[in-house]
Amino acid sequence: MRLFRALLHLYPASFRLEHGDEALATFAEQRRMARGPIAVVRLWTDTIADLVTLTQPLAKRGYSAEDIDGIFSGNFLRFLREHLQ
Repeated sequence: MRLFRALLHLYPASFRLEHGDEALATFAEQRRMARGPIAVVRLWTDTIADLVTLTQPLAKRGYSAEDIDGIFSGNFLRFLREHLQ
């Protein structure tokens, strides 16, 4: 769950506040239901693929390319520095 929490920090704070707990609960349930290593790899592949597609909705909401870049690099790097030392 630490990795999933880290990935959540790539999303804007407003998204995390509104949907973060639900996203964690959903992922935890999906992880419990994943049977075997192939299912677990598939879950993580789908989860990471969701992040890749996040840029389009952010752009449609008015985030600039620089803002989006900051979300994906700045938020995540800050989280790594604070939590994974």
